Amino acid sequence: YFDNSFQIWALRHPRNPISQLFLPIFALCQGFQSCNNAWLYARRLKYGPNFCCAGQLCLGEPHVIKSAVLSPQTRTFCLGQLPLLRRHCPLSDDGCKNTLLIAMSAVDAGGNGDYEKFKKCMEDYLIKSPHVQLRQHDATVKNLLEQLAQDYLEMPPEDFFTDSKREK
Repeated sequence: YFDNSFQIWALRHPRNPISQLFLPIFALCQGFQSCNNAWLYARRLKYGPNFCCAGQLCLGEPHVIKSAVLSPQTRTFCLGQLPLLRRHCPLSDDGCKNTLLIAMSAVDAGGNGDYEKFKKCMEDYLIKSPHVQLRQHDATVKNLLEQLAQDYLEMPPEDFFTDSKREK
């Protein structure tokens, strides 16, 4: 339990020198392990649906995710912004460009409006687009969703979330 409780503390105190020293180590070591679904599922069983991993907070409860996504958010360097080197973004004033869009602050939380623009773009082109609407109701999607629902109901949770070799 040490690594989870330490990461909780460190994420609450991101400017603390101890946090700045050890969170990158957790990010590196656990970052590789977090690519393994079985390992992440075991962490979820051990710590619950919301836990720390690789120096980040993993949310697993739908109502918590919904609340986090729909609430105005103030983002900081701690959320995972990936600044680019100056030579890769010559048009930016400070040599850095925010490449992780979820790291943008909402206007209601002091942001500059980029978050709202990006959200509208996602809705217009990936959710509400007529082409996407058509695809959501075609036979392929219906078959895939039916198979997913059947697997979810019939398979043990461990297998559903971790079995990468099941028949498709």
